[in-house]
Amino acid sequence: MLSQLFLLLALSYSAVSGDNPDELVSQKVLGNPEKPLNFIQSSIYGRKTGVLAHQEPDTLPPAYRNRDFDEDIVYAGLGTFAHLDYTQCTKSENTRTFDIGVVGHPFDLGVSYRPGARFGPNGARQGARRFDPAWGWDMDHGGVNPLRDWAKVTDCGDIENTPFDKLVAIQELEQGMKAINRLQPKNESAADAVRLITIGGALPILRALHSTWGRVAVLHFDSHLDTWDPKQLGGGVSKYSDINHGTMLHIAHEEGLLSNNSNMHLGSRCALFDRHFDLDNDLRCGFSYIRARELDKLGVDKVIERIIKTVGDEFVYLSVDIDVLDPAFAPATGTIEPGGLKIVGSDVVEFTPIYDNAAETTGIAVAQIVYEILHWMPSGSAIAVCFLQLTIAAPAEKRASIPIVTLQSATVVGSSALRVDSFKGIPYAQPPIGNLRLKPPQPISTNLGTITATGVPRACPQTLTSLNTTALPNDIITLIGDSSFFQAATDTGEDCLTINVQRPSSTAANSSLPVVFWIFGGAFDSGKASHLRFSLGSFGFLPGAEILKDGSANLSLQWVADNIAAFGGDPSKVTLWESNPLFRGAIIDSGAIAPADPIDGTKGQDIYNRVVSAAGCSGSSDTFSCLRSLPYEQYLHATHNVPGVFDYQSVALSYLPRPDSTLLTASPDILAKNGQYASVPFMIGDQEDEGTLFSLVTNNITTNQLVDYLSTYYFYDATHTQIEQPVATCPEDPSAESPFNTGSFNEIYP
Repeated sequence: MLSQLFLLLALSYSAVSGDNPDELVSQKVLGNPEKPLNFIQSSIYGRKTGVLAHQEPDTLPPAYRNRDFDEDIVYAGLGTFAHLDYTQCTKSENTRTFDIGVVGHPFDLGVSYRPGARFGPNGARQGARRFDPAWGWDMDHGGVNPLRDWAKVTDCGDIENTPFDKLVAIQELEQGMKAINRLQPKNESAADAVRLITIGGALPILRALHSTWGRVAVLHFDSHLDTWDPKQLGGGVSKYSDINHGTMLHIAHEEGLLSNNSNMHLGSRCALFDRHFDLDNDLRCGFSYIRARELDKLGVDKVIERIIKTVGDEFVYLSVDIDVLDPAFAPATGTIEPGGLKIVGSDVVEFTPIYDNAAETTGIAVAQIVYEILHWMPSGSAIAVCFLQLTIAAPAEKRASIPIVTLQSATVVGSSALRVDSFKGIPYAQPPIGNLRLKPPQPISTNLGTITATGVPRACPQTLTSLNTTALPNDIITLIGDSSFFQAATDTGEDCLTINVQRPSSTAANSSLPVVFWIFGGAFDSGKASHLRFSLGSFGFLPGAEILKDGSANLSLQWVADNIAAFGGDPSKVTLWESNPLFRGAIIDSGAIAPADPIDGTKGQDIYNRVVSAAGCSGSSDTFSCLRSLPYEQYLHATHNVPGVFDYQSVALSYLPRPDSTLLTASPDILAKNGQYASVPFMIGDQEDEGTLFSLVTNNITTNQLVDYLSTYYFYDATHTQIEQPVATCPEDPSAESPFNTGSFNEIYP
């Protein structure tokens, strides 16, 4: 039969007319001599069949006659995601050729006993065949076509990684994502960076994003927590077993990739390995959660409200695991958890196509999730979305550009929101730790490289109450405050000398704007600044003769004078707020000119000696070096053995700036009396009844008790007669005194 067919073909070619070599012999088909067809072009070897080889039928709709064939057949064609163009996104020459890229991570990471996530990228592309850029408009989103409307969307293919070593594979995926993340978008007027939808991967993407966005808040849709501590739960045997599908977010936290307390799980419903440890470690990693059973009860609006409250203005990394869906609707997952939502508000993770059904239910769900997330990108929603096996990485908000400032010591990358650029946590001095503890702040002597200044900076150690066995509540508060758990939970520590800078988003380096330098209140003992952090309490103001020889320094204000021009500020127009060429004016709010004894005076030396004794350094030949060498928490605990601002002596502070003959040459009241102050304009303000707060524990009921109190703690060089004179000016009617406007209710003590 085959030989007869080939013979027929040969005869057909040999029968070509000599006068018209392009004309083939007409054949009679199905015995119908009136319907001749060109044999070759009407067969499977030709481009078209039937009458279309000769003429266009009259029944073809006009719109199809000159149709732009830029789309593929839905369930045919090349296997890119949604029939998108393919681009080698890891090649630097492809910068500015696309805005959104779909990237595959064909990688198995020890997904329980149901591996196969390495097939996830191809499975997702298979499920996306029903989408096409030519007909991607969505009626639920106002007719938006996320595949075509504003962005050039492309399929970047898969990032190659070895199947033989998962630690190496993770590094390869990380480097591949970094290479793509460095590219510039095609539509720079609408996006400040390329945005990536990644099918597969989690930890490599968080690592890759960190160099650009710093710490990110994670929204994690998953039936599991994925914050397992491998040394406690299901791992810890080796460095290979440490890294598995349940430890990704734990590792990300340990590497400093996540925001401190802005992370949330949604849809959780798994069984726990341990009644307490799982949730305790999850809390330590900075997560809260909404269980699957709570989602229906709360409703969409309440869930969104809690999400917004949790993440605040942080950059967001949204992680959605496919097993957040009930396996009846998404069976192709590595870790099944029955009882989930029925496909409402679900996304994809651990997509293992080999467990999918014939209808490709899970693959289609994965593709739909990607399609829905693409709708968010044109709106500028700042989202980096990770599906442990389906991941998205994108900026946290749409803005004209990322604010970047180059200083003498670093390149600072900030964030922008509500037309304000913010640079948070810029170091202005070397960390005052180790041998630099209790020394004047030291200028930064090396280049710090690129600083991602977008998170919440660490606060300096606080001192509110003292360790005093006669005041049990204060004692307990101080013990709790000094604990390592409390210090970590409040992100407090010695390495805290940083400064924040805010400016209008339109500011240029040559704008020469006036500068306000804000110093927060807190009696030199407490406070977390919005702009500047300086060493508080004993870390910055420990008195004593041993301290005197080390001097003092106003280094943070000097940093402003040296660097503010790079941010668009004018160093000659600095106004010091709160509380000489470094500032041109001052606004004094909530405070007074507090007298201060010399740093090496009787009171100052007594405070130093008490700290040395509590620290166990009394027997040391060099007590100052002994204090420097103490562990942080031990030194912190020792410094709380002197009265605090809420103890009986109140604002007769233990730790405050004292005359040192260098920065502060005399007590402020003496300097004011002698006219020794900067001749600059200033404003003074006060808060009504603020002083009442500091008198709550000074229960001096009689006049004599008050005179003794003032003589002991404040005016110890004055006689009782001299102190009695100002005390006598207090009105007889208590309601005329502070707290004001409280009538007969202004007295706490009988």
